[in-house]
Amino acid sequence: GQIALSAPKGKQSATVKARLKSLTASGATAGAATVDASGTDLLGDDPGLAAAFAATQIKVAGESIDHLSAKAAGTLSTLNVSVDASGPSGSVSTAATVRAKSGETAITLAKLDLAINQVQARLLNPAEITLRGGEARVANLAIGARDGTLRLDAALTEQGNTAELRLEKLPLSVLDAAGSDLHFMGTVDAALDLHGTKQAPDATLDLKGTGLGVQNASEQLADLTLQGTWRAGVLQSNGRLALTKSSALDFTASLPVAADPANGLPTIDSAAAIDARAQGKLDLGLANAFIPGGADHIAGLATIDLAAKGPLDQPSLSGSGKITDGAYENQRYGTRLRDLTVDLSGEGSKLKIVSLSATTPGGGKLGGGGDVDFGGAQAVNVTVT
Repeated sequence: GQIALSAPKGKQSATVKARLKSLTASGATAGAATVDASGTDLLGDDPGLAAAFAATQIKVAGESIDHLSAKAAGTLSTLNVSVDASGPSGSVSTAATVRAKSGETAITLAKLDLAINQVQARLLNPAEITLRGGEARVANLAIGARDGTLRLDAALTEQGNTAELRLEKLPLSVLDAAGSDLHFMGTVDAALDLHGTKQAPDATLDLKGTGLGVQNASEQLADLTLQGTWRAGVLQSNGRLALTKSSALDFTASLPVAADPANGLPTIDSAAAIDARAQGKLDLGLANAFIPGGADHIAGLATIDLAAKGPLDQPSLSGSGKITDGAYENQRYGTRLRDLTVDLSGEGSKLKIVSLSATTPGGGKLGGGGDVDFGGAQAVNVTVT
């Protein structure tokens, strides 16, 4: 590497050039790296800077980055920066202007292009991020992905927090970025608003999901509506999950949730008393998309009227449930059951299987009972005759 110092017109300047065959820093490694930087008027009130950094074959936090390049140009009070990176799972390209003055840092985010596991997202317009002391503000942040958008304006201040989050026709297929084997379908529209002080925050949520399901697995799609509030230290919600075959499940829940006095954000107490209820009819075929392995297949209609009350970590169940016109099939072992009927009852920490009956293709009959204990060490206890 080379380091050169000079002082044209009495102002200190420096240049640095380095070529590294390998680099290790803060747990990250790089196969090769180059640094080319220069600074002017380094002892002045607003030094100038022009720098470029490039690295290849980077390993950080278990992830691989094939190529990374970063550039900065301007002065310490107004600095233009850009970063480009690419790897096996995706790429990122961003550009911003960073302004520092009187203890405040203002960032104008001009570009943000992301591609992760073939999911692409991009910044729709310049966004402003302001940091001052322990406060932070975000204004005009808008991200577009697969014809959907996310918009956010937020502020975390000493007095309290505010946020306006909007999701507009955001497809659940963006979850493909996580690399899961499940490929979700449908879109989500949502409005989340947060206002109030740190001691008395007030939040509302209105969410609508349309055509929800899992690709090549869901026999029918679902629509979801959910409304919620966080007010006076209580989180309340109600919603409806409706399927295309005329079955629907309504649910409500209430849970005391205090605000952390230090930051005004919610804190969950496992001993807080929940009061929740679900009523309606649900097609069991909805669950097939989430059964691991794909060999098991269930069908039937579940009629549900169940409630849960008491401590969040061990609520008491009550009510009843019934499965009719049920069927179960395991394609791997050739197991087939028809005319499956199950009667359920909520009793304390247990969901009791009061009765279970089914028939086999050869005319045999099956019966049983048992329980699922959500509070015990042996969660499932089922006897089949």
